[in-house]
Amino acid sequence: MENKPFNLFGGSDAGNTTGKISFINQEGNIQSISIATLVAPADEKGDPLKNNNKVSMTDRLHVYIQSKAIKGTYYYVGNFARDKKDVEQPNGGPKFSSEMHFVTELTGLAIAAASLEEYYVTHHYAGGLPIEEFKVRGGEFLEKIKGEHKIEFLDGLFLGKTVTINITGGEVNIEGATTSLALTNDIVNNKIIELPTAKDFDENDYVLGDLGAGTTDVALFQEDGLNGINSTNFTFGTNKTIDAIIAEISEIQDFKDTHAFLKENNIEIESPFSNREQFINQVVKPQVKQMIKDKKYEPKFKISWGRVVDVDVTEIVLKHMESYSQEVDKNFKLFSYTKAANVRNFYLVGGGVLFGYYYFRNMEFYKLPDIKVIEEAQYFTSRAYLINSFVSQMVGN
Repeated sequence: MENKPFNLFGGSDAGNTTGKISFINQEGNIQSISIATLVAPADEKGDPLKNNNKVSMTDRLHVYIQSKAIKGTYYYVGNFARDKKDVEQPNGGPKFSSEMHFVTELTGLAIAAASLEEYYVTHHYAGGLPIEEFKVRGGEFLEKIKGEHKIEFLDGLFLGKTVTINITGGEVNIEGATTSLALTNDIVNNKIIELPTAKDFDENDYVLGDLGAGTTDVALFQEDGLNGINSTNFTFGTNKTIDAIIAEISEIQDFKDTHAFLKENNIEIESPFSNREQFINQVVKPQVKQMIKDKKYEPKFKISWGRVVDVDVTEIVLKHMESYSQEVDKNFKLFSYTKAANVRNFYLVGGGVLFGYYYFRNMEFYKLPDIKVIEEAQYFTSRAYLINSFVSQMVGN
């Protein structure tokens, strides 16, 4: 009797700064990875000086993709795409038609499969779209990504491996609508485990604000489930603020000589950061981790560019972070007053929670994820998609 293909349980959150993939690993627990949403055209040759020692699963992503969902074939993906010719990063436009998001998602799912040493898998797609996109394009998106996709790794940890993913069906979720599942449940040893916070969601109506890179979703939940009429998304996210920070930092006096030197040598580089994810990982995340560990810790954001090292940009970063948190607060206040007047529980999730943590932690109206899991906030959406898919498939069987 022929063995059935391996069923890959995974949730895909197609972010505009990073794509997040959560999957069930070999121990039966949830594991999550992130890939910078950066894509550049490549060729079949790649780097002639490949050295794949000590690389992570998401390093040196050079892939060959055969799929009807995308037009191209060879790609650099994630941080490996930065500084490559014609590199692209989303600007907050529609996700349902974005080849960058498709490439990142398929590469992430292939990484998940390869890490399990499974190279031909079926997959019940579990992703999502912003609320307003979903209302118009939900069905079209699923049809586009269904079918067989082949991803060959031409570099990195899985060099020489080819993963075939057959997406047989699945569900396109509304971003923010299922995220509460990650606040109330976990998967441990292939079993659904209810978290202590689950009782908070059973007792009252609540609002969930999902702070993304390109959009900010707000979902109202009542006794009969999601209120699809009042729930919506706003067309702003952390991307705009990060771009503004990088632009201002690049023009500070400390880098005046750097700009002059590069210009003299006909090099068109305006910033020490080639993409947003690089800035977040190098500058923001280490300080946020310290703030989470120590409530009294005051962050110091420093950057270096070549020989100019440890420039203190705390004032600039906090100024823009405060502006971002105020924009979130203003829109959520308006939503509360006009669409959810009697709701007292307003939860914040998503990568924006960590980005604006310095200010959100002191806003009494909002509830943040438990301190034990808040560092996973950026993965709550992909984890929720995975949990929802896992439950539906287990019930179906």
